[in-house]
Amino acid sequence: MRQRFDAEKWYWLATAGPDGRSHLRPVLAAWLADKIYSTTSRGVRKGHNLKHRPECTLVARAPGDRHRH
Repeated sequence: MRQRFDAEKWYWLATAGPDGRSHLRPVLAAWLADKIYSTTSRGVRKGHNLKHRPECTLVARAPGDRHRH
């Protein structure tokens, strides 16, 4: 799992608001000392959601999901 995480830079973060509605956003993330870190602000929806409901899901792209340029 760690190799897969390190191979990516962008992830999708799924949170849920106080009313249970889901919210999905692309985020940058880093794995340090067995914890995953990302940035947000309390003023944005994902920050508000995480403050009230810290449960979330972080997903990387599927292996074949690469854009060709």
